[in-house]
Amino acid sequence: MSPVSTLSLAMLLPYLGLIAWQRLVAARPLPLVRGWELRAGAVLAGYVHLSPYLPPRWSHVLAVLPLESTTVITLAL
Repeated sequence: MSPVSTLSLAMLLPYLGLIAWQRLVAARPLPLVRGWELRAGAVLAGYVHLSPYLPPRWSHVLAVLPLESTTVITLAL
């Protein structure tokens, strides 16, 4: 199994588990919203599909931002 599919399963299984838990043991009755599982699943699928493309697209923007310097941190012992 490739690392990408392992990561996809690692993201998908908790999502499916939470949906099943909500259906079986809801803390309180929630208002009915038609198609929320489908919409939430579409958002998750879109995120999983697009997230690998974000670092190459934003790397040139993020490279110029200053990072915190750890040289100014003093430890008091």
